[in-house]
Amino acid sequence: MTSPQPAARSGEWRSNPGGPIPKRKPDSVRRTSSLDIFWPDGREGLSHIIGRARDIFSDADGEFHVLDEAEIEANAHITRELVNARTIPEDSRLDALSGVRAGGQLRSALRSLFPAAAERDTTQYLLLDDLAGATLVSSWGWFAWEGFSRELADRIHTHGIGGNQGDMRGVCIGFAEGSTSISDIGHPHIEQQSSAIVPSLVNSEDPDGWHAFPEIKGPHSRRARWIDLSIDGDTLVIDTGFQDSAARQDGLRQAIHEYRATARVDASDGQILSLAATPYVLPHQECPAAVTNIQRLVGQNITSLRDIVPQMLAKEMGCTHLNDVLRALSATQSLSSQLHLAIHGDGL
Repeated sequence: MTSPQPAARSGEWRSNPGGPIPKRKPDSVRRTSSLDIFWPDGREGLSHIIGRARDIFSDADGEFHVLDEAEIEANAHITRELVNARTIPEDSRLDALSGVRAGGQLRSALRSLFPAAAERDTTQYLLLDDLAGATLVSSWGWFAWEGFSRELADRIHTHGIGGNQGDMRGVCIGFAEGSTSISDIGHPHIEQQSSAIVPSLVNSEDPDGWHAFPEIKGPHSRRARWIDLSIDGDTLVIDTGFQDSAARQDGLRQAIHEYRATARVDASDGQILSLAATPYVLPHQECPAAVTNIQRLVGQNITSLRDIVPQMLAKEMGCTHLNDVLRALSATQSLSSQLHLAIHGDGL
């Protein structure tokens, strides 16, 4: 079967993939994470999820040292209820996630299971938290593999995978009331979504910049995320990005979401001094407008982003996936402590 060609709708904004991520800077910390989702028993079966994440310090010579790493495995229904979940290192608390829907319900459960703020800054927590967005998008992987299928689109709508029983109106800026991206009953026009063939995120000049992705044959989706942190005087410098992509039958990858962002943060108190985001691949013409609203976060404390982003950039004020990029930055102070300790050996 010939691999489907990515869709490109007419309009002012068009996808422009960001390409490989930058090379690591000397004396910096990098966090990378990925969630790969595939279907060993075919489209009708459970999804299998493999998550990997790693924090590394890159010294002045460019050599890297692992600071933290984690791995998770889980299975889920198309309706996103988790059947099971386990982590490496193992954590018995995850037994409580069986039957929990990967969305707001999961994130509420995680807050209860991991009440300590420090636990929410770890690679393990990032992977668990990211299950919400990754499972929401994962069914799109079948479209990248086979092309648009009305049968699958109707199945997604019938099962109410996202929004209010499948009604996505008002969920985000791309699905605002009256948007061209949704029908009168709130079902996204999946057949009209834009996407793009994308190169590898791995920089050929810095192959150690990513952890090892799992090798998966057949249709699968991947949410990949990275955060770079370095120091410039009294300022923390952040470069970050994420991509939702899927495998194609011709061996290439096709993306449906990709953002990158930069921030500068006062190292003494965590205040966000500047923040900017750039959309690279998005499915609808209305989606890129979300980047303008993130200026509301300038002046806030970066450690609070996990909690305040859903409040300040709620629903039609934001983009679900850009919000997750920003929420992940709440670990900045923890990463900066690791960086300071790695450079100076005494912590903050």
